[in-house]
Amino acid sequence: SHPLCGSEKAGVVHARGDLFDGAVCAVTPTETSDAPTVDTISKFWTALGSRVVNLTAADHDAIVARTSHLPHVLASALVNAVLVSPRVGESDFFGSGFRDTTRLASGDAGMWRDIAMDNASAIEQAIDDLQAELATLKTALNAREVAALETFFAKGQEFRQQWITGLKDGERK
Repeated sequence: SHPLCGSEKAGVVHARGDLFDGAVCAVTPTETSDAPTVDTISKFWTALGSRVVNLTAADHDAIVARTSHLPHVLASALVNAVLVSPRVGESDFFGSGFRDTTRLASGDAGMWRDIAMDNASAIEQAIDDLQAELATLKTALNAREVAALETFFAKGQEFRQQWITGLKDGERK
């Protein structure tokens, strides 16, 4: 099972009593899993306030590669691209957008190394999907295609707003 909650902070000092409230917890039984044991595990997570979702391990890995692992990879790559060799004067321009976008890079490096190793194929596919989006943006920038640029950003704005509206309508973030 895998509860999808928490933050980039680790350790008991960051514990919260409401950590599992409304959080999805993925349970990945196999064909040979003992049904009463799966039921006990599901009841355990439900008692902690989680919303249990049963799916295969492969589906879980593909989903979290896109929704959890890719954002962490992206945050770390952004930090590495910008902060490892900052340009003169750049530090005066690190605002809330940079801080918010890179928060995930503060996660435990050893844990994320292990996650990357365990889910490498699915993460590679997620990176391919991201690179396709970046290639679309780069092509539009190179050609100075104003309409394509606006479409790129409008699509991001629209789909994020749909997601946020869904959260307001009762979905868990």
